[in-house]
Amino acid sequence: ANAQVETASGRWFLKRRNPKYADLAFVAFDHRLMEHCAARAVGTPLAVAGRDGLRWCVHEGEVYELYPFHPGEPFDPENPAQLASAGRALAAYHRATRAFHP
Repeated sequence: ANAQVETASGRWFLKRRNPKYADLAFVAFDHRLMEHCAARAVGTPLAVAGRDGLRWCVHEGEVYELYPFHPGEPFDPENPAQLASAGRALAAYHRATRAFHP
């Protein structure tokens, strides 16, 4: 359902949303939250906006999102540096979402 796509303009992650989470009101809520977090410098995936300004599209009844590809590494819960980084990210998320009113 998901794919990594490589083009002349870079690497991308194409995601087909799980039908359980593809109700358009739910999708819109998710994207408003991600935009809110991104505006506050909280690390979040932010899908590419289409010509219509939406960060998703519906094709043949399925909801798709296209994200810039961000390489990473597996999380190791025994790694103190990774745990500290995750804790800082979670704290930043909580600070940012305190002001989120959908």
